[in-house]
Amino acid sequence: AGVEILPVICFPPKWARPISAHVPEWKRFVKELLTHYKGRFSAVEVWNEENHEGFWANPDPADYIRLLKVSYQAVKAADPSVRVVMGGLAGRCDSYFTTLLRDGRDWFDIVAIHPYNWGYAPDYKPSQTIWEKISGKSSGKCPGANGMIDEFLAEMGKQGVSKPVWITECGYPTHAEGQTEANQS
Repeated sequence: AGVEILPVICFPPKWARPISAHVPEWKRFVKELLTHYKGRFSAVEVWNEENHEGFWANPDPADYIRLLKVSYQAVKAADPSVRVVMGGLAGRCDSYFTTLLRDGRDWFDIVAIHPYNWGYAPDYKPSQTIWEKISGKSSGKCPGANGMIDEFLAEMGKQGVSKPVWITECGYPTHAEGQTEANQS
């Protein structure tokens, strides 16, 4: 009791990529999916890390919001009781998230985030994450996983969005720089 599956609806077949060019087909797919599985789950997540190049080519919040809107409409048409979870965001709170809150707030019931801290304890505040060292991309000092959550919540407050926040992915890798053998055990 208390454990539920959260289906993540994403990754269409190659013929339907980029998905932003196949929104009507996507909407039909989502509606059929929710109709077929009606009553089996209470929430669905629409995409995964849509703000990351590895999961969405050329991430654009406007493209994702269009997809999120038709997904929300399809889900609610098939089963109004199912909650729509926006795709969990990779990384820190940024302008992508601000745009989602400002322009897409009507098309999700739950905010999803992925506050990874790349090998450090959730409350550790390194000056630079491992990813920033590897990629050469820096967004300033890493606030730690707990700090990232605070950033997301603060931005929601600024945008006047009061919805539940789910951490739909997280981790505490022990293989990364910064972890001693003693810490790993």
